[in-house]
Amino acid sequence: MIPYMEVLARAGIPAKLIEVIRQFHDGMRARVRMDDGELSDWFFMTQGVRQGCVLSPLLFNIFFAEVLEVVVIRFSEDDVVLRSLVCLEEGKTETEAGGGEETPLDRVRRAVWGMLYADDAGVVSRSAEGLARMMTIIVEVFGEFGLTVSEKKTETLLMRAKYKPTTTSQPAPPPPLTIEAAGQKYAQTTEFRYLGGLVNEHGDLPREISYRSRGAWACLRGYGRDLFDRPQAPFRLKILKKRPADNERSNETTSHQPVGREGRRRRTRRRGKKQTRRDGPSGAIRAGLNFF
Repeated sequence: MIPYMEVLARAGIPAKLIEVIRQFHDGMRARVRMDDGELSDWFFMTQGVRQGCVLSPLLFNIFFAEVLEVVVIRFSEDDVVLRSLVCLEEGKTETEAGGGEETPLDRVRRAVWGMLYADDAGVVSRSAEGLARMMTIIVEVFGEFGLTVSEKKTETLLMRAKYKPTTTSQPAPPPPLTIEAAGQKYAQTTEFRYLGGLVNEHGDLPREISYRSRGAWACLRGYGRDLFDRPQAPFRLKILKKRPADNERSNETTSHQPVGREGRRRRTRRRGKKQTRRDGPSGAIRAGLNFF
């Protein structure tokens, strides 16, 4: 296993600062709250970083970047991976910008870093053989650095080709996708959520749009459940708020006011008839909410 101090040295961190970091993490202790609410005895922690420490995210990024760089190098040296690797077309390298040819290392680096966010990553391959080889390299490299790929949280998905109906019969379903890598076997799924987005085997967006619209509507209803659950809501709503002259509690009423010149005339006549029933000299203060 490669010690983390060696990883920090590769990143160019001075030896004196590495020693300070090592002494800062030596002797870390922790205890766990158990099911009955009691705390366990103190025990020493020999792996990981301090929880809640401002230095922890930086150390993780430096360490994980070194791990991925080794993965990128192993990918670029494997012919099976290079033949089946799929990378994004965005974020062209400086070599391409200058007119030079993109190297296999640049192409692999663009593919790996383009599907990465924190410790959540994805790899795309054109063949099952290439995907199995990629996962084997990832599991082996992670093991060299003392990390473990979660077998339960890792899933495979087979993207189906767009079907153009030429006959009345439906195409036969593809065979199951079985991926095994370094003793791990990954379950196949038809859809999964990656970085908040729903990815499915057909590569379409209706379910994703429906999911997001339902979430937005639920959030909107949270601000006015009584208002948005009305069976027949008017096109325009006017909220009238009475402000009493004294310190009594103000009452809020909602009225449906007609719009246009006729509406202004009716409001004027109605206001004139109820002149003596005003609560104080301030009268009614109108705040309009227009929903289009």
